[in-house]
Amino acid sequence: MENIKYFIPLITFIVGMLCTPFIESLKDRRTTNLHKKNIWIELSDELLNLEKSKKTTDSSITKRNRLSDGAVYLSLPAKIEFILLEENLKTVYAALTNEQRLTIKNVLNLKNSINENYDNVLSCYKTSNHSAKSAEKSMLYSKLSLYFLLTNLTNSGDNFIRPALSNDDLALKAAQSLNIKNFPSQTI
Repeated sequence: MENIKYFIPLITFIVGMLCTPFIESLKDRRTTNLHKKNIWIELSDELLNLEKSKKTTDSSITKRNRLSDGAVYLSLPAKIEFILLEENLKTVYAALTNEQRLTIKNVLNLKNSINENYDNVLSCYKTSNHSAKSAEKSMLYSKLSLYFLLTNLTNSGDNFIRPALSNDDLALKAAQSLNIKNFPSQTI
């Protein structure tokens, strides 16, 4: 009985050492799930902003159609930013399904395209209404594709399966569901 009190601290130490990797993996999994949840919240928030943004861009294109090439007009919503997604993508990348990973890459590419067209509109709206309109049409096309992908991604979660449709079909479906006047076939 006397020897047991000397072995208990040693046994506790050994059990603690053996359990440490398991506890650390639980912490890592919890952190990853928290980041993933926050990313999905950000995507949902951006989806709401994108819905308003598409309508603003669509009405701007309609207004530009009535203006001459020398007219000066500017009506742009804010740029699209995925702060949490870009900061935490490395952390959650392995926890995403293959379909989610591929879609996230497309989402980031579409975001870059939208922001590039945004900059193009800003650089040419004073000099050429036609060039600004072309950039806005391209931006609307990308926004419609992004809207469709984000809607499916945020609603499906881990059960998400990428649509087998082309980007043109995705944008057209989104335009029809949102009553966009300047259809993607006109923006290509």
